[in-house]
Parts: sequence; C-alpha cells; structure tokens
Amino acid sequence: MRRVYKLARMATGSARLADRLTPRITALRLQGEYDLFLPVFNNPFEIFALDAIAGWREHCRHAACFISRCGPGMSPNTWWSDFPALTGSTWA
Repeated sequence: MRRVYKLARMATGSARLADRLTPRITALRLQGEYDLFLPVFNNPFEIFALDAIAGWREHCRHAACFISRCGPGMSPNTWWSDFPALTGSTWA
C-alpha cells in the first residue's frame, strides 16, 4: 500500500488525492472503546498498517505509537506528512 501511495503522491502532488487512490485493507475493526491505543512499529513506514484497523482513532481516547528504529535520514520531518492517519498529531 505504501508504494501505491508514494507513486500516487509523486504523480499527483497531492497527499489527499494519493490517500483516496490508495486501496484499503479492512481486516480488523475495533469493537469496544479503549483508553489507550499503543502500536509498536519497527520503522516509520509501518505506520501504514494502521489503515488495516478501521476506525481505530474513533474508538480510542488516547493514541501513541512507539517506533523502535528511526535511523539516520529518517527524521520525522521527512516522513510525517506521508501519513494522513497522523493529521493533527505531534511527535516527540
């Protein structure tokens, strides 16, 4: 999915349009309400996996994520805007 998104974003120049053109995987849907959603990722580009959990943000009061490997050249400034799911979020 990430490759489709990147290609669409480069071709259109629009993050919003690229997001709409990227196919979705809706394999899981949260059923309850949760206080905290805390996924753990190996690298920033795994954040695209959040799209596989439909409505995750609406069912979780607070959300954070832990990225275990963010090496040289992987500053959030370079990839943060690639993830529409993080709109309105901050990083530390």
